[in-house]
Amino acid sequence: MRLGVLFDMPITRPILTMPIVTATARDHERLMEALAKISSMDANIVVRNDADSDEILVSGTNSEHLQSIFRKIADDHSIPVLAGVLRVRYLETIRASSEAEARYIRQIGGIGNYAQVILRLVPGNRGAGIAFDDTSPSGAIPQRFMKSIEQGVREAAQAGILAGHEMTDLRATLIGGSAHDTDSNHAAFQIAASIAFKDAAKKARPVVLEPIMSVQFTIPDRQRDQLLREIRARCGRTVSMDHKDGSLIVRATVPLRGMLDFNRLGAPTMHLAGYEQTSWPFDSGSEEIGTPVRRPTDPSPQNRSSVANPESEDP
Repeated sequence: MRLGVLFDMPITRPILTMPIVTATARDHERLMEALAKISSMDANIVVRNDADSDEILVSGTNSEHLQSIFRKIADDHSIPVLAGVLRVRYLETIRASSEAEARYIRQIGGIGNYAQVILRLVPGNRGAGIAFDDTSPSGAIPQRFMKSIEQGVREAAQAGILAGHEMTDLRATLIGGSAHDTDSNHAAFQIAASIAFKDAAKKARPVVLEPIMSVQFTIPDRQRDQLLREIRARCGRTVSMDHKDGSLIVRATVPLRGMLDFNRLGAPTMHLAGYEQTSWPFDSGSEEIGTPVRRPTDPSPQNRSSVANPESEDP
């Protein structure tokens, strides 16, 4: 699959996702090992395992980037895999501050498990990712459990709150909690932190974000009205129009989801303009559905069929 557009400058943030599936559990293991090696040499690759679909979701900066990853898996590592339909990588974030407390108390086979975590979430700057810090009272939670608490926060953020998209651009602060002298352990604090994060995120006005592209079209003047209709139909906005050398140059901002099949009017160029709250109707059962968003994750593709090679489709 190739986009019908050209990127006019390098994109250094994953904005497209390619689902990859294997036929056997052993191949799945080998694929995860191969992707770990590939991603260790390329910071612009994000790998995520979707527990619901059993797909491995590989995100990259454009379709050519994802195709090169697919070739490395099939050729360099000799793993038989199928690639699904390319999809936009959406993200989730929060718009308000919130706090939540979680206790994890279990008795398993005579062994106690205890952890109490109180978290505060606040919105962060665009592109900031997730930050974690600790301002809890000294001695409330032993320092050895901090790494487990942070891990619980980051793993919960991977699953999202609204539509299963990775959360970003927020700060999680441990502001309190407690431990038991004998029953506290790393697993208990990781679970408690995950629960506290999810509860706080639900109260923090979460939204979905999508990538917005700055696009330039060079077309004959007679195609002007047709192009403007196409831009509007894709929830885009025309920024400027100029004549040059007998052609019309139209600049616009368009959500990336609207550019995946844009190949009817020449070969536009585009680059990432930023992330915005999306109006895409994600089906999460939340009251937030239908409101705009700040940065991207992966909606379920309309066509769930897999193809043996992502280069075989040309949307």
